[in-house]
Formats: sequence, C-alpha cells, structure tokens
Amino acid sequence: MSDLGLPLYTVTVTVTAEAAARLSDALAEDGLAVSEFENGELWQVEVLVPGLPDATLVDRIAALADGAEAVVAPLPERDWLALNRQQFPPVRAGRFYVYSALDPGRPAANLIRLRLDAGQAFGTGRHATTWLCLDAVDRLARRTGPSRVLDLGCGSGVLAMAAARVWRRADVVAADIDPLAVAVAGENVQANGLNARVRT
Repeated sequence: MSDLGLPLYTVTVTVTAEAAARLSDALAEDGLAVSEFENGELWQVEVLVPGLPDATLVDRIAALADGAEAVVAPLPERDWLALNRQQFPPVRAGRFYVYSALDPGRPAANLIRLRLDAGQAFGTGRHATTWLCLDAVDRLARRTGPSRVLDLGCGSGVLAMAAARVWRRADVVAADIDPLAVAVAGENVQANGLNARVRT
C-alpha cells in the first residue's frame, strides 16, 4: 500500500542497457521509483506506481523501451519489517556488534554495540570493506591510542563511531563530500549517544 492509500503496481520491461538508462532518466523526472536489474545482455526495468497505471503511462514506458512489452502486475503485500530483519541481521566485527533498531539481537555483554538503521549512506558493517575496517579498528585499539581520528568518506559514520567507542580521549571527525552522508552520519552519531564525541 502506498502513502496515498492505493495498492502498488509494477510496470516491467526487458530492454537493452541503452534503453534502460533512457527509461530511468525519463521516469525519474516524473518522481516514479525505477529499478534496473541486469539479466545477461539485457536489463529488466521495473517502475513502481501507486494505483493501477493508466494506459498513457504504460504506452509511454513501452515507447521509451523501443516497443518492448510492458507487463503490469500488482506488487504483492509483504511484511517489509520482517523482510528487512532477514536481510540485515546484526553483524559482529571484532568486538563491534552492529545492529538496527528493528533487530537488536542478543549480543554478549563484552561487545561494543553500534546502532545503524537502514539509511541512504554506505556503511552498515555488512559489506566486506566496512567489516574489515571495523575489525582493523578493534585490533588497532589493542595496540595504540591516537589523539585524533579522521573518518574520511564516512558514509554512515560507523567507523567514526567505532573509533569514538574504543579511543575515548580521541578527537573524532567524520567527513564526507556527500552532504546526505554527513547528515545521516550525524543522525547515527546522535542515536548512539556520541554527539559529544564525534564531529560530522
């Protein structure tokens, strides 16, 4: 169900990469949710719309898709919270335990808890690069105690928060070129009670 109280529908077409890019650009301007999925040489483009799409929209999508057949189908009702819990379970990296408010899990008392809810910035601990960096911060914390820490390209701010937890006297800064990432990092820092310790 959409925010408008209407059931959600998808309009799906299978097209070339060029047509997929054209569709995404054109339909994003209309404020429609557009997803692209690579399928071998071709791409499946899925447009999400509130309510049954009218023939004008379906014809426009087909035209942008070089005449490919546009398939209209209702989006099945799902328990999105349960699905989110399944896809984003808590993560452990060294002594760090990264979880969301939807699934706090039951971490051991000796673990360092970091709450990260799904957001628009990279860095949940589930990607190998973030997990390895968290593990490296944990290992470094056992050997050294820097006075200043910079999380450059901070995304969600997870590494800055991890640093603030293990190096309590360090001046920690989380910085990113993307203003949205800085805003998300600030929200995460506050949710973890670290706004006095981490500057974004």
